[in-house]
Amino acid sequence: APKADIKISISKWLHDYLLDTYSIKTEIIPNGIDIRDCDNANPHRFIKKHALSDFILFVGNIQPIKNPKFFVELATQIPEVKFVMIGRDLNRTNLINKYAVSIPKNLVLMSQMSHEDTLDAISACSVFVMTSKREGIPTALLEAMGIGKTVVAPAHSGCQEVIQND
Repeated sequence: APKADIKISISKWLHDYLLDTYSIKTEIIPNGIDIRDCDNANPHRFIKKHALSDFILFVGNIQPIKNPKFFVELATQIPEVKFVMIGRDLNRTNLINKYAVSIPKNLVLMSQMSHEDTLDAISACSVFVMTSKREGIPTALLEAMGIGKTVVAPAHSGCQEVIQND
């Protein structure tokens, strides 16, 4: 990176980190979303297709950085609320084997979906929850906010830069 003609970061926190840690000055080109995709999200398509409504949503994958275990634990603690997880490798066997968790009855696991279907799911949820341990500028969080959903995310780097609220 120090030898590159142009250095780009996707967020202010990353720009500051690279400058403070490695003395690498970058140009900030923020990550973004196409708000037209968010405007076209349709909760009724998701509800009709999957018979799910009034749920708390996680979109991610099974990797530890996305912290799916925390979402499973959250679902376990609030059994009267429906929770939905959407993403690559998010199935009962993988979660149990990787994280030694019990899958509660109020948690629905769904495999990775098309971008349109994922946006429909976001538009159908009650609350969008991001449990990641670290994010650059999280696209799914930006999309949930673009759709107008209530979002909950950890107070760190990229999430904090996007939400700008404690």
